[in-house]
Amino acid sequence: MRILLTFTGFHDPYPVGPVGQDEQAGPIISFVSPASFDIVVLFSIPNTQENTEATRVALEDVTPDTDVQVIDLPM
Repeated sequence: MRILLTFTGFHDPYPVGPVGQDEQAGPIISFVSPASFDIVVLFSIPNTQENTEATRVALEDVTPDTDVQVIDLPM
């Protein structure tokens, strides 16, 4: 079983790229897309809650067979 534990950042899920305002895959989407994970656990802090929810939705679209879980950390 492959499990990814990661904090969600401000560049997740799709930040605006440096050229032409096109969205590009953020770090988590870029890492998960070519790899195969059974579970992805996203750690969310208060400042990244919107990014975490958007990343969760994006991961469910990109990798529908992956179980995506969110853990809120009130730091």
